[in-house]
Amino acid sequence: MIGQFRLAEMLAKGIGEEQNLTEAFKWVERVANSGNVNAQLRVAVMCEEGTGVIQDQVNAAAWYLKAANSGDPDGQFLIAMRYFEGNGVVRNYAECALWLTKSAEQGQKAAQWFLGAMYRAGKGVPRDPVLAYRWLNLAAAQGHEEALTLLDTLESEMSSAQVAEAQLKSFA
Repeated sequence: MIGQFRLAEMLAKGIGEEQNLTEAFKWVERVANSGNVNAQLRVAVMCEEGTGVIQDQVNAAAWYLKAANSGDPDGQFLIAMRYFEGNGVVRNYAECALWLTKSAEQGQKAAQWFLGAMYRAGKGVPRDPVLAYRWLNLAAAQGHEEALTLLDTLESEMSSAQVAEAQLKSFA
């Protein structure tokens, strides 16, 4: 399968042979169908962008969901964003929060930031400044700049007791 994935990448980039995006898609889809998460994500992006295949947001979302169901934190984050935007799926903030949580728990910093922002706003989840702080703090600790900025804003909105509780939860 690794050889087929490499062949797909070579065809996509025109390495060794003339670039052929349609053939590249066929090969990477074969690997994706075998359960390879990296190939599933690649097929999703190709469907999303219309690279080597007709652009299809529903099919892209289906491939992101396959990667997410395999436990891949990036796939989980990407399907969460689909649910947030209603891109290829019906908009569903609660489903977005579910996938963000799975991804964030695995340390995906963009998921941590976005989940923190959702808890701050109460979008798809109950408004909870303590949980918002926890997720934003974890993302900021990994260098996520937007999380750091939002964390500063959130901290100014919280009581010192809430901040203390949130800091404890950040390390739990």
